[in-house]
Order: sequence, then structure tokens, then C-alpha cells
Amino acid sequence: MGITWDRRQWRDADSLAAIGELTARWLEGTLAYQPEDFATQPAPETRPLVPVLAPLNRAGYVTTNSQPGVALRAGSGQRAFVTGYCDELSLRRPERAVRDTDLVLLAFRPYDGGGEPVVVTMRDGEEATWLGRPVSADYIRHAWDQDVAPAGVSALLAALQFQLFDPEWGRKELLWRRLRHLY
Repeated sequence: MGITWDRRQWRDADSLAAIGELTARWLEGTLAYQPEDFATQPAPETRPLVPVLAPLNRAGYVTTNSQPGVALRAGSGQRAFVTGYCDELSLRRPERAVRDTDLVLLAFRPYDGGGEPVVVTMRDGEEATWLGRPVSADYIRHAWDQDVAPAGVSALLAALQFQLFDPEWGRKELLWRRLRHLY
């Protein structure tokens, strides 16, 4: 079947639930295409996170980016995080999941201004990845419009964008353990 067939399945994705299901299947390796970054498979660092991310995508969320925690050494390291889309009701579950922790949950609409950027990845002493600002409506249209049904793009534009991260560099398990409580 291949990438052409997989792209056709995305054209039918008309809701957050449909996009979430296809994202879960891409993470699990049963789809060879994902619209936002055009990758044929998740990054190697994402593979150990798939047992958490795939069910999350089937539970009312659409994840778009994530990374494990990697200790900060010699100017390189990562804070664990996951980003994506959800509706207002679904946002209540991560709010409860992080309540008694120092994990940080941010939520935006595409037209929000956002706050101060938070560095979540350092490479060789240079800031490489940031959270703390919403994805713009223009970016959502650019990244998804060619491959997802118009109703699916509208659902992404209307959704809340969530960014959930661990403020501690290199902590490996807390975020992923808490995410398991969302499904």
C-alpha cells in the first residue's frame, strides 16, 4: 500500500479523534506517513515513548512533538516534554495529573501571544528547542492543510494547544508515568 495509501487515509481525518488515531498508528509503525513533519517513522529517541504516546493519541489528544529527559552534561541535555492538541475537557486530565508535581502544563490557542520561551533542549551549549509559545494558525494550515480533511484542520485550529514539560533536566520517568494516567 505505501505512502500514497497512507496519505489518502489522512485526507479523511476530519476530527481530533481521527487525527489522533492516525498519529497513534504512525507512532506504532503501521502508517508510513505523518503530515506535520513528513517523517516515515518516529525519531529513535521517540520509540521508547510510543507505549505512552500511542494510547494518549487514542484518548482525545493529538501529540505533535516529544522528547525524553536527558541529563545536562557538557552543555547538552533535554527536559522531557510532549506537545499537541486537545479540547477543553481533555485538558482537565493533565491538569489533575500534574497537580501535586513540579511538572509544567501550558495551554494556548493559535492566536494567543504566549509567554517567555522555555529552553527544553541544549546542544553543545546552544539553545536548540523551546516551549512557551503557541503554534500559529498559519503554521497549522501550512503543516496540515495539504493532507488532512478541511474539518480536521478546523478542529486543530479550534483546539487548545498543550505543552507539558518537566522543568528538571534529565528526569526520565515522572512525565511519562503521569501521562499514563490520562488514558
